[in-house]
Amino acid sequence: MFSFAAFAAHAVGAESAAAAPREADTREGYRLCLKAAAANAAMMDCAAVEYRYQQQRLDSVYAELKRRLPKDAQARMQTRQREWTQGRERRCAPGEDGSLAALDAAMCRVDETALRAAELEARLAR
Repeated sequence: MFSFAAFAAHAVGAESAAAAPREADTREGYRLCLKAAAANAAMMDCAAVEYRYQQQRLDSVYAELKRRLPKDAQARMQTRQREWTQGRERRCAPGEDGSLAALDAAMCRVDETALRAAELEARLAR
């Protein structure tokens, strides 16, 4: 059985590679939107809609997970989430290749956010 203390420690600790989601959990509508898009601008629109959805998903699961933790674990989790957000922004920073770089960055933010939401959902389900 998984104790609450172990749950709290795991919730604020590093995720093991075996338990981490491997593929971004994006919606089918997003993938279809990308396939149907005829230009980068349309793909950017697809990414913007999916990013808003994934960010709301992440915010919701983060708030619920944090709510279930004791105060000291909440503070550690908040720090870890802030560090994750900063890391996502570094990993997904657009390069200098114009609109293609901006598209890559937008899609990266979608994928990274979906992966983080799935990771926290898995922790919450334990």
